Amino acid sequence: MDTIFIPLGRNCLIAGNLKLLNLRNLSLPFDWNLQKPAHKGLSCVNKLITNNFNGFTDNLTYHNFNNKPCSENYPNMIFVHHDLIKNSELINTFTERSKRFMKIIHSNKMCVFCYNISFSVYNNINSMKTFFYDITQFFNIMRGKCKFKLIIIVDNDIEFDLEIYNFIKFEKLNNLYFKKFIINRNVHKTYGDHLEFKKILISCL
Repeated sequence: MDTIFIPLGRNCLIAGNLKLLNLRNLSLPFDWNLQKPAHKGLSCVNKLITNNFNGFTDNLTYHNFNNKPCSENYPNMIFVHHDLIKNSELINTFTERSKRFMKIIHSNKMCVFCYNISFSVYNNINSMKTFFYDITQFFNIMRGKCKFKLIIIVDNDIEFDLEIYNFIKFEKLNNLYFKKFIINRNVHKTYGDHLEFKKILISCL
């Protein structure tokens, strides 16, 4: 069975490292977008998958975050590297990426989804409660579609507390992994050490 690594957000950290590792063989809808705030980004992903990306690129406007485009339907999903308003051809690009995503999750591939959060989110009890809920929703949505794993990357050298493991055990999410990844800016100022990132992927396979 083929394995495909799929970035879900919250920013370009996942896609950037996959590209450096030659593991990004397809362009997908969440590769270079920014989900803001991060703990609500997975909720937006869930909605898009559930409704087959309907309205993903409709009702475009400029977000108050650096004046970057987003859809009024999904204000937490920001197109930080693509101006779909000035270049309408990019709408077709994201439509095709969305179709590709939906095709993959209904295939016989092993899908390894990756989402990253900051330490500030992880360190906030209310944010993590919201995030835990969205993780369980993601699992409910994906069950029956494909074989999958979900890796949550926390960008800080921390020790995961017992609540994480209790959540995984209680919800029976055996294919959920929380991993820490320190961005070593001496290797790459944006993506860190891609070889260390590779170790994380391998540890979850």
